Amino acid sequence: QDCGGKNSSPEHTYMLLARLGGAWNAGNNHCLPTWRGLIAILEKWFSDTGFSPDDFVCIPALVFNNACLGGEYRMGWLWFRECYRNALLDVCEFQQNDFYIVQTEPVHVMPPYVVQYRIFDVSQGPLKADISATVPYEVLEENSSCDIYLQPEWVGNERSIRGTFLSTYY
Repeated sequence: QDCGGKNSSPEHTYMLLARLGGAWNAGNNHCLPTWRGLIAILEKWFSDTGFSPDDFVCIPALVFNNACLGGEYRMGWLWFRECYRNALLDVCEFQQNDFYIVQTEPVHVMPPYVVQYRIFDVSQGPLKADISATVPYEVLEENSSCDIYLQPEWVGNERSIRGTFLSTYY
């Protein structure tokens, strides 16, 4: 608990996700294991930065991306590319602290089975992430989102990716 999160009730978890992602998104953390670490990551980030959910206007990604970058169907891969981040900066002219991205990587297909999360300022990019953490999939599978606390060994440094290949994060 020292490293991330606090005791969370299902109501707190639902309200946080509903506030940040819309009520249509709030049940995902109970159904989908990869979403279950999100609350601990967000709580750690809020604690570290002094931000709160009330400091943000959250727009569902598809709505935002279609409005700002033109029509895209289920953006997916594009969100994890440097060209996407650069397009956001070019089109929207975001400055530091204007826009943050929360990314959840897919589960690794080879051992160790982990899920990586990162939060970064779009003006800085994932090489200077505010927080990144790699959580074992078995922990996500075996616990509800209210019972996951970041362990110090899961939390990484600001360099949340190794680099890019054809503009794609890896």
